[in-house]
Amino acid sequence: MSIKVFLVISCIFAVMLAVNLEVPLYQTYAHTSGYGAGSTAFVFSAYLLGLLPTMFFLGGISDRIGRRETLIVALSFAIMATLVMMISATMSALWLARILQGVGAGLSLGAGTAYLLELTDKPHHVPLYTGFATTLGIGSGALMTNLALFYRNTNIPVSYWTTVSITLLCLFFVPFLPETKKILTSKISRLPYFPSDTVIYSATIMVAWSVTGVIIALLPFILENRHLGAWTGTMVFLAISTGVLVQPLARRLSPFHSIKAGIVLVSLSFLFLFVGAWHGMISVVLIGAALGGISSFGFSYIGGLSAVIRASRNEISRAVSGYFLSAYLGLGVPTILVGSLGKVFGLYSSLFAYGIFLVIFNSVLWIGINSIER
Repeated sequence: MSIKVFLVISCIFAVMLAVNLEVPLYQTYAHTSGYGAGSTAFVFSAYLLGLLPTMFFLGGISDRIGRRETLIVALSFAIMATLVMMISATMSALWLARILQGVGAGLSLGAGTAYLLELTDKPHHVPLYTGFATTLGIGSGALMTNLALFYRNTNIPVSYWTTVSITLLCLFFVPFLPETKKILTSKISRLPYFPSDTVIYSATIMVAWSVTGVIIALLPFILENRHLGAWTGTMVFLAISTGVLVQPLARRLSPFHSIKAGIVLVSLSFLFLFVGAWHGMISVVLIGAALGGISSFGFSYIGGLSAVIRASRNEISRAVSGYFLSAYLGLGVPTILVGSLGKVFGLYSSLFAYGIFLVIFNSVLWIGINSIER
């Protein structure tokens, strides 16, 4: 792996590191401001207010202004998001920080993946590179904060300072990277591209990441009520970063076999999560979280991303943005709905209803995959 490739991977990691940095403190911020589980789900999904429009309208912006410049902007938004929380550790500040995080992530994922394909002489490794940086980044932020809170219980833990330092370091070195693509005649606003025959992959990652959204936004509230809040960071880390362990295996499988494994595991994951949360059994919850990570950021993620990259031809940044647009719709929209229903019918009842939907949707996906294989 060249230094250039390593630096781009580090940039994607740094941007994604900021995304879940505040998760272990969601309940602290919420209780201080008088918010409940449903409201924190909306705050969590404020991330989408920054990310979805960015991916939809600016998914291919790096084709116009350049890959390097797009990464610089993405890193800047990630730094601003963390600085906002360091200046004012409140729920209103969290709203703004989540939006800024979404913009940074939306810019970095498409541009970073395209950049890696243009810098490396091993393009078949790019799904692994992107998957590793994204997965480890999203998962590590919450764990870092959890560890920092064990050291000192504060609303502005040292993990915030650490994240800003890492991102600034990346921001310092990015200008030394060579620019690989800049089309001065293309439009600034370029919509996502969905290659033909990739709808099944978009649908799979959408439902897989919906489980991740529930874990990140809603289960911490349950753990807090069960006096298990200290495990929140570990749970989030497992729900995302365990995917790294199976990504090499997922890349060797065909996309169809990879996402079929993901469908089975994500359904099993939610069963463990629900039973563990209901009975206050943290070991069962953590097993469920780990299975969710293996599915959502392992088999489903890599299988779908590999297929989309192969089908994207000369529209890599737009196609990757389209894939992640589907993923983040799954991450946010079900979380908002389940959180809203939880305020009316109770969180456990809404989670049970969501579980039924999950099984039905995954059954339809399984049938669809088998029909395509034939």
